[in-house]
Amino acid sequence: MFGRIFLTALAAGLLSGIFIWGAHSLKTTPLVLAAEVYEDAGPAAGEHQEHPQQEAQAAAESEWAPGDGFERSFYTLLTDVLTSVGFAFLLVGAISLSGRSIDWRLGVLWGLAGFSAFYVSPSLG
Repeated sequence: MFGRIFLTALAAGLLSGIFIWGAHSLKTTPLVLAAEVYEDAGPAAGEHQEHPQQEAQAAAESEWAPGDGFERSFYTLLTDVLTSVGFAFLLVGAISLSGRSIDWRLGVLWGLAGFSAFYVSPSLG
């Protein structure tokens, strides 16, 4: 029984993580790349800098950031899959504790309810 629950959550999380990664690649990553252009531009010409700002900028430049291309995509995929697998474990655990008989339709409804509870409602404010 535990093996079925574990494999179900793992498969559902992997599949949904790949779909979320695709959505992030199409919608979110271009916005992040556009924002990084302004972030990396530095101060405007003729703007006077004070020492604390220069130190903060030097510290920010030394911070690690993923490289564009494969590295950025890989880390996005990794975090999306791990987050989705974690959410799937929570969802399958809640379904198991409810004690109800479940089929794929009820599983989709539970997933949509979890999605609305953890993503949609907080994004609405």
